[in-house]
Amino acid sequence: MPPRGRSGKKAKQKAPPRVSVSEAELRELYALLLGRAEGAVDGESVGVDSILTVSAALGLKFTRQEALEMLELFDSNRDGQLSFEDFANAAKFAEFSS
Repeated sequence: MPPRGRSGKKAKQKAPPRVSVSEAELRELYALLLGRAEGAVDGESVGVDSILTVSAALGLKFTRQEALEMLELFDSNRDGQLSFEDFANAAKFAEFSS
């Protein structure tokens, strides 16, 4: 049941603050998905296992099915992997939909 305020009406939930991330920061995050702390990310891609590992490390709990659905949503060439461009587009989508 949603929380209610003093008047008995549903309390409004605050939206999370918007976060703007630079391309350099996106590349750092993507390198973490690739399983390393630094290095070039062009031409490399990540799959569902990397998404689950990194999201768990960040305290986000997704089922394998949820991670697969996210992957399918942003995988532009349908190869079952997220390129850096796919990852950046997903981040932009999250930024604009929050």
